[in-house]
Order: sequence, then C-alpha cells, then structure tokens
Amino acid sequence: MEIFALIGESGTGKSHKALLIAHKYNINYVIDDGLLIRKDKILAGHSAKKDK
Repeated sequence: MEIFALIGESGTGKSHKALLIAHKYNINYVIDDGLLIRKDKILAGHSAKKDK
C-alpha cells in the first residue's frame, strides 16, 4: 500500500489534485476531509467542511 499526502493552505486545490492523481495512477479510493471516495462517489464519512 502507498499513501500520498497533499499539504497546503485552504482553497489551493488539494482535493482536485488528489482526484487527478487517483485517476492518473488508477487509484481506486481517496480519503479527503474524512470522506471515503471511489471514482467520484462518496461511499462513507462525514465532511467537516459541511459543518461550517
């Protein structure tokens, strides 16, 4: 298993870049802001962003 981490300020496109990397390298699952995502579909989790 390999783990990738994208670090940066809010609003810099980390989530977008993570999905691009996943598509490019055939990565099936991404965990972003507490959400488990597979092929652009949220499977499980709770986003802290929606609590704001």
